[in-house]
Amino acid sequence: MGIEYYDATPNKKTNFFGGLSAYHLTQPKDPFLSTGNRERMPIRYSAQFGVRIIGSDLWSIVPSAIFLKQGSAEEKMIGAYLQLYASATTDFIAGANWRMQDAAVPFVGLYHKGLAMGLSYDANISTMNSAANRSNSIEVSISFIGAGKTKLGTKAFSCPRF
Repeated sequence: MGIEYYDATPNKKTNFFGGLSAYHLTQPKDPFLSTGNRERMPIRYSAQFGVRIIGSDLWSIVPSAIFLKQGSAEEKMIGAYLQLYASATTDFIAGANWRMQDAAVPFVGLYHKGLAMGLSYDANISTMNSAANRSNSIEVSISFIGAGKTKLGTKAFSCPRF
């Protein structure tokens, strides 16, 4: 369950967005525990916010932050990406996130006619090197963003997920 806000007012140089959500509201039994008496999953809370800053007709920059909490586990991440408008149907995206006390995550992406493709590299910088074993990973994402029935009056934008 959640709520999301995006300021799509046309002709503005800054468009703020943010959202709050909660997962596992019914706190079901955890299916991954092997014991017969399974524990209930704690509710996972998420808060995210950012702003799209339009630099010109050719580019914009999007700084953002996210906070996740489930039980005693927390994740905090900040980052930004640059969106270059190559044509009316194609955008290039490049940026980086920093998962606090854990990893640096540079990424690149391409958006073309509703298809978003991204490549990121999760570089572990954690002080828990023995547990993480300096494990890094490459991640590939492919998303299709369906055409909406209404026009916002601003350049195409979807919440940052790369």
